[in-house]
Amino acid sequence: MRPLRIDEPGMYHHVTNRGRNKQTVYRDDSDRTLFLDHLSISVAMCKIEVHAYSLMDTHYHLLIRSLEGRMSEAMQGLGSRYTQDHHARHGTDGALFKGRFYSKVIDSEGYLGEATRYIVNNPVKAGIVGRPEDYIWSSYRATLGLEPAPMFLNANGVLIEYFDGDRNALAGFVNERTSAEGNFYRHVIERRDNGQLLSADRQEATDRSCRLLELARQKPGLISSVREVSEFVCSAFDITIHDVLAPRTSSELEARDLLMTVICVQGIAETAELADAFCISDSVVRRRLSASRKRVTNEKGWESLVATGVAMVPLAI
Repeated sequence: MRPLRIDEPGMYHHVTNRGRNKQTVYRDDSDRTLFLDHLSISVAMCKIEVHAYSLMDTHYHLLIRSLEGRMSEAMQGLGSRYTQDHHARHGTDGALFKGRFYSKVIDSEGYLGEATRYIVNNPVKAGIVGRPEDYIWSSYRATLGLEPAPMFLNANGVLIEYFDGDRNALAGFVNERTSAEGNFYRHVIERRDNGQLLSADRQEATDRSCRLLELARQKPGLISSVREVSEFVCSAFDITIHDVLAPRTSSELEARDLLMTVICVQGIAETAELADAFCISDSVVRRRLSASRKRVTNEKGWESLVATGVAMVPLAI
């Protein structure tokens, strides 16, 4: 049985697919233009954002943010439409791509940055160009401001969220292709399984747990309460605290939302402090808390979980 894809509104995904039997999927620049035209249609129809892309001869890489949880629909439509038009152009038939597209959820800022770097450096890795900005069939030139961005491309999304809008910082990061952190995330990207790097994840979660308890220490008498509510969240979702603090699945992300909601409601931490503790951006924290508040209003089950957690933690003064 094929594993279910994790695709919730707001999630980033690294998506790729290759030609069947490693065949060429873009024979010429007209094919590449055709593919991007169909990608533009998927962006409009399925409410996705494209933050980076690179088109190689035999495969493509996309960095996508799914706004309505319709990433699979978007990619299936893209593959089907492009294959049909490709065959019409070249008088061919049969499967063009090797099958189901491949995707990974990007669930941390480090992973988001490295996925961007990996995608735009693909032509360099393949020996096509010496510098990523010299390759015209990727998003990188538009992100650097060297050429206008196509309508479907969110050229500044990662630039603003990860690099504070500094194009020089982005360029420096992209050119540092051998950093230790980069090697770690490249290993995640290039694995063809679900990416569960247990020892690294556990260390990451342990570091976040220490930061979380440090927040509680700043408020008298709250350490035991934070531990208690953390245990409650783990019990409610039948996962470990490491899963909550370094989430990889939709259920684990939901558990993190619950813990952040309780901590915020009871005044233990502001959004910036939560962002630091959970190693995510301020904007992600605000977005997840906003979604949680809406769920409290609309979903009885979620309202009950939040209320139970809040009751365990005294209001911080």
